[in-house]
Amino acid sequence: MKGTAITVFPGNNSTAGFYSYYHSGLSAMDWIYILKGGPGTGKSTFMRHLAASFRDRGFNVELWQCSSDDDSLDGLLIPALKTAIIDGTAPHTMDPVYPGVREVILNFGDYWRNGALVKDSAAIIALTDRIKDAFDQAYDHLKAAGDYDGALLRLRKDQENKDDEAEIEAVVKSIFGGENGVIRHLFAAAVTPSGIRDLTFDICRDLKNRYFLRGKRGLGQQRYLMAVTAAAEKYGIAMDIYHGYLHPDEVVMVVLPTLDTVVAAAEIIPGEEIREGDRIIAFVGEKTKDEEQQLLEKRDAAIKQGAAEIDKAHRLHDDLELFYSGAMDFESISRLEKTVFQNILKSASKD
Repeated sequence: MKGTAITVFPGNNSTAGFYSYYHSGLSAMDWIYILKGGPGTGKSTFMRHLAASFRDRGFNVELWQCSSDDDSLDGLLIPALKTAIIDGTAPHTMDPVYPGVREVILNFGDYWRNGALVKDSAAIIALTDRIKDAFDQAYDHLKAAGDYDGALLRLRKDQENKDDEAEIEAVVKSIFGGENGVIRHLFAAAVTPSGIRDLTFDICRDLKNRYFLRGKRGLGQQRYLMAVTAAAEKYGIAMDIYHGYLHPDEVVMVVLPTLDTVVAAAEIIPGEEIREGDRIIAFVGEKTKDEEQQLLEKRDAAIKQGAAEIDKAHRLHDDLELFYSGAMDFESISRLEKTVFQNILKSASKD
């Protein structure tokens, strides 16, 4: 049987600039292959090919989606083999801590033709600088969006139900058993070149026990999610904690893989996503006020401007990739891909 694939964001373009949970996402891995090399050197294609090969062998995989390029991967995890292959270049630069013992570096720069890039050095430098400028502009807009969003949540604070402690406790008690597990931090949604891309329902689609906190953000959902994470830590339950795309300190979803359970905040749940057995807890606030509507419009406009700058950076990055891809020996990369696949399988068989 072919393995399944789940897609998450390990990093995100947020109010704090680029925010990465790379190290947290890798906490359960024994082996990490770190890919180095310029844009367009084939790192994402390399990971997609390996993901397909492992799925064909029946392994489930986790795909790390790049938040700045809808067509690129930042990483591939094969949880059953405790092995990851990740892009270790900026903005999520990663270097080995235990080289040769836990991490292996694969430098794709070894496979480009020497001197092929030098003749285009001025254009490459100019494009790289323009990409940085576009991201700087994007983060200015997203910071403004975060300020509007923070004001929006403070406005809704007075509408929060303070009398639901018994219900929170009942939800928490209905979830937990007890075991030891790894805690990871990730993003379920991100600001991308095409706007906000939300993977929440894709991530929790196959989970058995689903609790949805439905309603406008800021009405008390965080108290439920904090109670769940606290209980999971107390009982040693493995969990993936997903954070808000604008505010990385905000928790929006908690997945408990070993309990086949998810607790997720969602302002709107499409009808086709609801199934029998889902527990939906409604958060009802006051009708949207003029001040609230103005903040929503300003926040969404700032997010749109930020996404436009990220899209500009993405298009410039595509131009930059052409210089590097034209200098690459992709036949050697293909041979490397087969070697890595076999090495991972061999390592797993020894274990």
